[in-house]
Amino acid sequence: MTKSQELRQKAAQKNKAFGALLQKVADEGRSYTEDEQKQADTLRSEIEDLEKRATDLEFVEKRDADAAAAAAAAARNVATQAGGNPSDRGEAREQDQKVREYRFTSALRSLLRNEPLSGVEKEMQEEARSEAAKFGHSVQGAAVPSFFLEARATATTVSAPSAGVTVDRRLTGLVEQLRPEPMVERMGANVITGLTGNLEVLRQTGATVASWAGEIDPAPETTPAFGSFTLSPKRLTAYTEASRLLLLQSSLPLGYENFLRRDLRIANELALDKALIDGSGTGAVPQGILNTPGIGSVAGGANGAALDRIHLLALVAAVVDLDAGTDTMAFLTNTKAKAKLMATKLDAGSGRFLMEDGQGTLLGYRAGFSNQVPSDLTKGTGTDLSAVIFGDFRQLMVGQWGGLDLVVDPYTKARNATVALTINSFWDAAVRQPAAFAAMKDAITTLS
Repeated sequence: MTKSQELRQKAAQKNKAFGALLQKVADEGRSYTEDEQKQADTLRSEIEDLEKRATDLEFVEKRDADAAAAAAAAARNVATQAGGNPSDRGEAREQDQKVREYRFTSALRSLLRNEPLSGVEKEMQEEARSEAAKFGHSVQGAAVPSFFLEARATATTVSAPSAGVTVDRRLTGLVEQLRPEPMVERMGANVITGLTGNLEVLRQTGATVASWAGEIDPAPETTPAFGSFTLSPKRLTAYTEASRLLLLQSSLPLGYENFLRRDLRIANELALDKALIDGSGTGAVPQGILNTPGIGSVAGGANGAALDRIHLLALVAAVVDLDAGTDTMAFLTNTKAKAKLMATKLDAGSGRFLMEDGQGTLLGYRAGFSNQVPSDLTKGTGTDLSAVIFGDFRQLMVGQWGGLDLVVDPYTKARNATVALTINSFWDAAVRQPAAFAAMKDAITTLS
């Protein structure tokens, strides 16, 4: 834990005491006593002082961290140039080559013509079948193994003849739909790929406790307690359509192949990202952070409350007070909440705001923003309320079984000369330690 985080933690603890004092006075329906007024003034002053010192320290720590990161990057470059594990590098290069050479459109064209797959499309199909068989499923269409989903190939526009044409002029009128940005995985979620069966994960629920005893007294017995949860494959599916004529053409524009790949990848990422945030955990849907029993909770009010600094501090306190790790913690909310934070002043006189210039930090912690986080929640008479999550995203475990199976149906839409495509993949998720997260689900983010 950094010095600034220690100060933030102390501020959060004092803020908790301040909140308890305010609640006591409110519950009893009276004003402060003289001693309580002094206590409140002292707490307020101490919190402000701790936050100011933490902010100053964060500036120094960030510069030190940037310098350390630059040094680490330089060291990695030296290590890379010096070598590494040749077999790992060779396998990675081979997989990367397969991803670049593979064409969904070629595989789909062969299936439409009832022709056997060949080349890299056949290799990928066989690898995908092998993976699927390991967890009791079978491939039905044009399939690719799990490493294909992990690849982030980027299409580049070039003009040199030796590189080929990667953007076809016939597609210049295509404008893709605006979609939210998947965020949970980049916040640090622990993704486990290549699973072949249900994954049972142990969860420690009680720890061994040490205690003082006399020289010959027996040691008090304490036993660590454990629970467990299980990740099992749940089908994530999507449906799309493509022109039969386009797929049957002997030569397809690479731009369409890149568009198809990107569209399939984003469709999977967004659906998974949404489930990781607020999946119901019932039926075939994974359980998201917001619906996980045992996470911390911060309530704004009977009908919600305008998001402010006190709520953010309460979220931090709800997690840090339970001794969860702090070095990898982060906030996650939506862009409406971001706008509210940028419009909310720290205090009446400083001229500063909770978030300034769209910076990616809140109270010294990383902050991510995505409209996958709900902004349509209700409470009492409050509507269009937003969720704000704080926690250690490494405690979110995501499992993946097999790769991607693209099932071709040339009949359902035959009268429209259209091919129906159904995409299947298998995932699950769970929070390993619920106490590592806290959420506010009734934040009013209306600008005023």
